[in-house]
Amino acid sequence: MKPVPIINALLPLVHQEDRAADYIHSGTYYEWYAAYAQYFRPRRILEIGSRRGYSLAAMLLATDSIDRVVSIDNESYGVTVDELRATLSKVIATDRFSIWKLDSQQLSRLPTDERFDLIHVDGDHTEAGALHDLQLVQSHVAENGMIVLDDVGFYPSVMNAALKWLSNNRGWTARVIPSFRGHILFFPPPAKIEHRQEPSKPTIDIPRFHVSSIQEGMQAAVGDCNGHSYLERWEQETPAFAQKIASHIPTDAATIVDYGCGIGRLSKAILGLNDKIRILGVDASPDKLRLAREYVNDSRFVPMLPWDLFESFDFVYSVYVLQHVAAIELRHVLERIHFFLRPDGKFVCCSSDYRMALGHPQGFFDDACLGVNLRKEITRLFDDEGDLFDLDESPPIVRDMVTAAGCPAGSIPHPAKVYRRKDISRDTPYFRVL
Repeated sequence: MKPVPIINALLPLVHQEDRAADYIHSGTYYEWYAAYAQYFRPRRILEIGSRRGYSLAAMLLATDSIDRVVSIDNESYGVTVDELRATLSKVIATDRFSIWKLDSQQLSRLPTDERFDLIHVDGDHTEAGALHDLQLVQSHVAENGMIVLDDVGFYPSVMNAALKWLSNNRGWTARVIPSFRGHILFFPPPAKIEHRQEPSKPTIDIPRFHVSSIQEGMQAAVGDCNGHSYLERWEQETPAFAQKIASHIPTDAATIVDYGCGIGRLSKAILGLNDKIRILGVDASPDKLRLAREYVNDSRFVPMLPWDLFESFDFVYSVYVLQHVAAIELRHVLERIHFFLRPDGKFVCCSSDYRMALGHPQGFFDDACLGVNLRKEITRLFDDEGDLFDLDESPPIVRDMVTAAGCPAGSIPHPAKVYRRKDISRDTPYFRVL
């Protein structure tokens, strides 16, 4: 592996005030980023500390393998994320990148479960700050992935952090790259990604994401709510939802998505009502996906993690899921659904009016205080076509659960709505800072 000439392609993206900088013309800076992209061909990239996005742009210009880019930046260099977005939008479609305006030093965990093939750490350059960022991202390295740590030859503090981190993570290997300011490439143990946390940090255990049996999966999927037991809900709600959802599936549909499929209760029921479709069962819990494969037991059911959804589909539904998606991830989830849903396609959504975001150490967290409004976010991308259920014709359990008018006093309504995909120009930026 050797530096790849990239500056001629990169220079038109460089801001005027940066064009005379020594790192731009060093011949051994962005050229190494281009080399990593060409040699390792990453699919997903995470970067901490992006400034105007030149490192990301160099990698994107060097390969066509990159499907998704995530940037964390706190504007500490006086460069706004709008400038960063302007750079990235010239080299990658706006629906394929996310910018999180965050200070990584204030995070004890990333607000996502994604794994990345290449993680570039170029944030806080104090020893404690660099060490914190390495610990923050290490569990997000994909199998056969890597971490690139910048400035190890320029800041002794960053080199000290690298050595300390490596001494605490036996089995990882490192390679020093003589870039302009020095890089270290960290590689995880072969065929093994270690998920370590600082001893001082509490272990984050989300009960609804960890299930060991189908019965536990049933309880996690619905639970006791609004005066009904989980078994009542499973046995009575499931066919009611399946029949209504199935009635909206286009007659020519081949592929539909169950977003947040759990152990597959609706997938199994809908496949029994329609023999022409296959269902992509999307869920963030590997435990649930494993059980879903067993419970659905149908070759037309394809379980997958959310970040592996890279396929167009004809119809999508999501029941009791989006209330658990953290505010910072919500737009990305909806934008991904919109992007891959066929033009004029329908999106059936049932979600609590009460926010219960997963990811908090104690379980659920009401993140409404952050200003998130699920219905408003949905209507950015979809037109409301009305309720899924007719209140007067619905079974009692449906009225008690999903219709605001029918829910018992003091209970939590879960409105079930039918939406149609808006036709949005591909030139319209999807991803914005929340």
